[in-house]
Amino acid sequence: MDRAPIVGIAGQGATTRMHKESHQIVNLVDLFKPIAQHSVEIRESEIVAEVACKAFSPRPSVRA
Repeated sequence: MDRAPIVGIAGQGATTRMHKESHQIVNLVDLFKPIAQHSVEIRESEIVAEVACKAFSPRPSVRA
């Protein structure tokens, strides 16, 4: 499984709860940036299909 591509999907609290003390919300884009070729936050449901297409499209291999 060395260098196998992975698509990760994460969810968290509603954006209306951002910056409230009752919920912990993490900036997932910045969290995954060091280990991901592409990281995006979806705030509107209209772009889910576009983002999913990009996530599953072939990407150039990056060798470290």
